[in-house]
Amino acid sequence: MVKKLYILTGAGISAESGLETFSSSEGLWQRYRTQDVATLGGWMRSPATVWQFTARLKAAANSAEPNSAHFAVADTLKKFQTLGIDSVLVTQNIDTLHERALELSGLDIDHCIAMHGRLGESRCMHCRMVWNDPFLHFDADGVPSNASVSRIAFDPDLPVMEKRLFRVGECLPISPCCKALLRPNLVWFGEEPHELNRCFAEVQGTDVFVAIGTSGVVAPASDFVKWATRLNKSARTIFVNVNGDDASPWFNEFRIGLASAVVPQLFTEICGSLSAKP
Repeated sequence: MVKKLYILTGAGISAESGLETFSSSEGLWQRYRTQDVATLGGWMRSPATVWQFTARLKAAANSAEPNSAHFAVADTLKKFQTLGIDSVLVTQNIDTLHERALELSGLDIDHCIAMHGRLGESRCMHCRMVWNDPFLHFDADGVPSNASVSRIAFDPDLPVMEKRLFRVGECLPISPCCKALLRPNLVWFGEEPHELNRCFAEVQGTDVFVAIGTSGVVAPASDFVKWATRLNKSARTIFVNVNGDDASPWFNEFRIGLASAVVPQLFTEICGSLSAKP
């Protein structure tokens, strides 16, 4: 019987929803330099460039739909909760497709640890207060815009920006709290992931570890499976991706194929072996 399930997901699970991965050979990530749009240095040089890039990511996520893999994860978490069996979902994705699937399955979005942040959140650069931010701030042409998104998942525990405030002359968004510059509440390269201690702490007791759509070799997320096997020598560690070329040596099972097909089948198998705790 499964005692604890740990699920780690990456960009590959959202690829079939039409969202490109960082490693894609073409698309948005290839039209910008990473150091210009996803680092603190890039932000300091040009907040406008970062916001223009983020706005395009946000618009793409708003247009995307959770796929069968997202729903299989959500349904599995709900079943585990019903049976009183521990489970945790950690995602490296910022698109909130997991959170939307959770909501549609009747679960709160706090069942998903978004270690790289969420596109629907912005943070005050002065007091660090985090806001649900429905505004795009820039359109696809890089022009300041009051357009907003309606389908991205938002954290119900955070305050909502009711209107777009901007710095006169620059049209950069500012916070309702301090009227200071807002930045996306995302984890850029070189920054520590959100809730990293919790991500590691949740590994304790895991006997089934599933990584979906992530290489399993990039730290710190790559260390989760390593610690799962070190803490439990008999743990099942399952790698799910379109190929297994970049899987770390800590995985002992491989399910190769599209997430939309492989993930529902895998979790049907796992859930089929469950029984309630005594």
